[in-house]
Amino acid sequence: MSFELYGGLIALDFIRKEQGAPRPQAESVAEPITRQQGLGESGKITTLGKLVQLATIRWPSCFAATIREENGLKQWAHNKALGEEDFWNGVLANKRMESYD
Repeated sequence: MSFELYGGLIALDFIRKEQGAPRPQAESVAEPITRQQGLGESGKITTLGKLVQLATIRWPSCFAATIREENGLKQWAHNKALGEEDFWNGVLANKRMESYD
Protein backbone atom coordinates (compact mmCIF):
# COMPACT_ATOMS: atom_id res chain seq x y z
CA MET A 1 0.00 0.00 0.00
CA SER A 2 1.33 3.41 -0.88
CA PHE A 3 2.38 5.85 1.81
CA GLU A 4 -0.22 8.41 0.81
CA LEU A 5 -3.12 5.94 0.70
CA TYR A 6 -2.16 4.39 4.04
CA GLY A 7 -1.68 7.84 5.60
CA GLY A 8 -5.06 8.96 4.32
CA LEU A 9 -6.76 5.91 5.80
CA ILE A 10 -5.03 6.43 9.15
CA ALA A 11 -6.08 10.08 9.17
CA LEU A 12 -9.67 9.24 8.24
CA ASP A 13 -9.92 6.60 10.94
CA PHE A 14 -8.30 8.82 13.59
CA ILE A 15 -10.40 11.87 12.85
CA ARG A 16 -13.66 9.90 12.75
CA LYS A 17 -13.11 7.52 15.67
CA GLU A 18 -10.73 9.34 17.98
CA GLN A 19 -11.90 12.89 17.40
CA GLY A 20 -15.55 12.21 16.61
CA ALA A 21 -15.53 14.47 13.57
CA PRO A 22 -18.39 14.29 11.07
CA ARG A 23 -17.68 12.28 7.93
CA PRO A 24 -17.37 15.28 5.54
CA GLN A 25 -14.79 16.93 7.81
CA ALA A 26 -12.76 13.74 8.18
CA GLU A 27 -12.84 13.16 4.42
CA SER A 28 -11.75 16.73 3.72
CA VAL A 29 -8.59 16.04 5.72
CA ALA A 30 -7.93 12.51 4.45
CA GLU A 31 -8.51 13.25 0.76
CA PRO A 32 -5.57 15.63 0.26
CA ILE A 33 -3.25 13.20 2.04
CA THR A 34 -4.15 10.48 -0.46
CA ARG A 35 -3.60 12.93 -3.32
CA GLN A 36 -0.41 14.56 -2.07
CA GLN A 37 1.60 13.48 -5.10
CA GLY A 38 -1.09 14.17 -7.69
CA LEU A 39 0.51 17.36 -8.93
CA GLY A 40 -0.89 17.15 -12.44
CA GLU A 41 -2.41 20.04 -14.35
CA SER A 42 -5.77 18.40 -15.02
CA GLY A 43 -8.64 17.64 -12.68
CA LYS A 44 -9.84 19.45 -9.60
CA ILE A 45 -8.71 19.51 -6.00
CA THR A 46 -9.93 21.27 -2.89
CA THR A 47 -8.09 24.23 -1.43
CA LEU A 48 -7.00 22.07 1.50
CA GLY A 49 -5.72 19.45 -0.92
CA LYS A 50 -3.65 22.01 -2.80
CA LEU A 51 -2.21 23.31 0.48
CA VAL A 52 -1.12 19.80 1.45
CA GLN A 53 0.49 19.36 -1.97
CA LEU A 54 2.31 22.67 -1.69
CA ALA A 55 3.50 21.84 1.82
CA THR A 56 4.78 18.48 0.61
CA ILE A 57 6.91 19.94 -2.15
CA ARG A 58 8.30 22.69 0.10
CA TRP A 59 11.09 20.45 1.37
CA PRO A 60 12.66 19.22 -1.85
CA SER A 61 15.56 17.10 -0.60
CA CYS A 62 13.54 15.40 2.15
CA PHE A 63 10.58 14.71 -0.14
CA ALA A 64 12.84 13.53 -2.98
CA ALA A 65 14.65 11.15 -0.61
CA THR A 66 11.31 9.74 0.54
CA ILE A 67 10.21 9.25 -3.07
CA ARG A 68 13.46 7.46 -3.90
CA GLU A 69 13.17 5.21 -0.84
CA GLU A 70 9.54 4.33 -1.56
CA ASN A 71 10.35 3.52 -5.19
CA GLY A 72 13.12 1.20 -4.04
CA LEU A 73 10.87 -0.61 -1.61
CA LYS A 74 7.69 -0.76 -3.68
CA GLN A 75 7.62 -1.54 -7.37
CA TRP A 76 3.96 -0.45 -7.39
CA ALA A 77 4.52 2.96 -5.78
CA HIS A 78 2.05 5.57 -7.05
CA ASN A 79 4.71 8.14 -7.83
CA LYS A 80 6.11 5.83 -10.52
CA ALA A 81 2.95 6.55 -12.51
CA LEU A 82 3.98 10.21 -12.42
CA GLY A 83 7.30 9.35 -14.06
CA GLU A 84 9.73 7.90 -11.54
CA GLU A 85 12.76 9.99 -12.47
CA ASP A 86 10.77 12.95 -13.82
CA PHE A 87 8.82 13.42 -10.60
CA TRP A 88 11.90 12.95 -8.40
CA ASN A 89 13.94 15.39 -10.48
CA GLY A 90 11.04 17.86 -10.55
CA VAL A 91 10.89 17.91 -6.77
CA LEU A 92 14.65 18.46 -6.53
CA ALA A 93 14.45 21.24 -9.12
CA ASN A 94 12.16 23.30 -6.89
CA LYS A 95 14.66 26.15 -6.49
CA ARG A 96 12.03 28.45 -4.99
CA MET A 97 12.07 26.47 -1.75
CA GLU A 98 15.77 25.62 -1.71
CA SER A 99 16.60 28.13 1.03
CA TYR A 100 14.06 26.46 3.37
CA ASP A 101 15.32 22.94 2.77
